[in-house]
Amino acid sequence: MLTPIGSFITKTFKVYLSILKSLLPYLLLIFLLVIFAFFASNSKILFFLLIPETYTRFTIHLFGILLFSFISFSLAISIIRLIKNHYFSTPKPKFLINIKESFALAWKNIFALVLLGIPKILVYFLYFLGFNFHVPIQILALLYLLVIFIGILFFFWLSFVVIAIALDKQKLFLAVKTSIMVVKGRVWKVFVRLFLPVFLLYIFFTIYIFLNDAFLGTHIWNILLIFILALLLLPFGLVVPTVLYLELKDNTFQVALENKEND
Repeated sequence: MLTPIGSFITKTFKVYLSILKSLLPYLLLIFLLVIFAFFASNSKILFFLLIPETYTRFTIHLFGILLFSFISFSLAISIIRLIKNHYFSTPKPKFLINIKESFALAWKNIFALVLLGIPKILVYFLYFLGFNFHVPIQILALLYLLVIFIGILFFFWLSFVVIAIALDKQKLFLAVKTSIMVVKGRVWKVFVRLFLPVFLLYIFFTIYIFLNDAFLGTHIWNILLIFILALLLLPFGLVVPTVLYLELKDNTFQVALENKEND
């Protein structure tokens, strides 16, 4: 039986707070990655001047997105592995070793990144299509609705693919099968537990930004403080599905064992 939603939210926050200190080197890497992406995105004018040809720009831009996604994918795997060690109170992996092993694991499962990135790739393709060709707005709207539907299906059924890869070192096909297996018959329970903790954190962050702007203004140090807070809260989005996956997996195998004993 799954942990009640209130207890589950409490558990996720406890796990997150317990690993916060260990996350600092990973957050530094994420910070450097975000800074690099920021400067890259603000160099578009120079980029357009150096590379005027549309399709060449598109190819280079797409390659940059894929590279950024791969590094993010690898860092996500390393953080998920760290969460598991804290969850089971086992010795945490050394930072450099964890990064190295996570990058190797991400490379072996590069097609998982492509699969999970299909909704984003489709959105980018539709943007490129609408920006460079005269596609009727009605057709674009229908295509965007189709992509949203695909994204919802991915969110429900493939939420745990990366976690199965990170924790159990499963290949893509088995990871997809595992994700579907642990969600099957519990879609609503999974949705509430994935959505609600992150939503509550989002509300807290939104209120903080509102109060911050109202009383402290938009000074550079204040903006930096908000950015650091956002960076610290970012891994929480991995804590929630990781803890839920461990619960779902344990519950799934427990039910299977009970059914076998009854037979």
